[in-house]
Amino acid sequence: MKKKKPQNTGWNRSGVTSEFRKHLEKTNNDLIDFSDAPDELRLSDRIIKLIEPYMDSEEITVLVDCAAIAWNECVEEDAEIKGSYNLNNVLLNFGNYRVLIDQLKARKRLMFKDNHRHIKEIKVYEKGDSYNINVASDFDMQSAFKRMLSLMEDNSDG
Repeated sequence: MKKKKPQNTGWNRSGVTSEFRKHLEKTNNDLIDFSDAPDELRLSDRIIKLIEPYMDSEEITVLVDCAAIAWNECVEEDAEIKGSYNLNNVLLNFGNYRVLIDQLKARKRLMFKDNHRHIKEIKVYEKGDSYNINVASDFDMQSAFKRMLSLMEDNSDG
């Protein structure tokens, strides 16, 4: 049974939910907490930006899962970083969403080309009309160093 598509979805950007934090504490010991980081550093905010044009066309968890698949396929193809990951709906046949996934891959490459963080786990939490996307990812040292160098160069120019 297909779940109703969201209308005028409100995003809760308050950070990691307590349920997701507890889950990660049980399953992963080596994660860095970016929940208090600015939006531009949070992968959840980037996933939201990827799926925005498709919000009225598909169920939110399907969109988020397709975005995670697209993101990780780009990271594997472009940076040769590969790993396993967990989605919201492991039983869904994502082969049926290949066109959407390919569109999201193109958007990821256009919008976030230099971000090579590998998504390890993604979860959507729904409370009324509000959604919260939680993402656990591997830290991409190459992108972090490039960003730090860019910031240092910007500061030395001024």
